[in-house]
Amino acid sequence: MLVEYEGRARKLMHTRRKRVGEPEWRDAHKVEPCGIKALPEFDSPMHGELVALYRHARDPDVRRAILEVVRARRVIGEIEDSGLSRGYRDRHIAQPSPYEAL
Repeated sequence: MLVEYEGRARKLMHTRRKRVGEPEWRDAHKVEPCGIKALPEFDSPMHGELVALYRHARDPDVRRAILEVVRARRVIGEIEDSGLSRGYRDRHIAQPSPYEAL
């Protein structure tokens, strides 16, 4: 179908692009989103289970991952035990209100 524009030019209607809304080509080329997927919910392994898995596994990558989990748990425990988190919390998070002294 031809359309005349003020007598000077003509365009085919099926070649015109839609100027408002989503382009029609996006629907034809849609793909599933990719990237990092959320981990499923699971129960964390206990220390004894990690030790047994470490003894059983021979793959160095698996053993290293187990060691990293154990070390991270140990560091978090040391931070909680040292009072560093309590001191930080007392100074920065739970500041007393100036109206409490009145």
